[in-house]
Amino acid sequence: MIIQKPKTQQLRPACMQDIKKDNHLIDRSGETYKILEVVFESEMWKMLIQNVDKRRTEHVLCSMIDQYMVHAC
Repeated sequence: MIIQKPKTQQLRPACMQDIKKDNHLIDRSGETYKILEVVFESEMWKMLIQNVDKRRTEHVLCSMIDQYMVHAC
């Protein structure tokens, strides 16, 4: 008899290379966000992210990307 373990999601810390439209980010509490757009505004890069479950959008500085996780390939 073969016993298979369920696949677990492998996450890694997000970095600047992960800031692309339609990428999914996961915060420390497990909430998933989708990047809708990345804009340059008043000398700073910002990304517009949307909570996948609640459909709430917010602007986040791209320098705050280290607070999120992404799926490891």
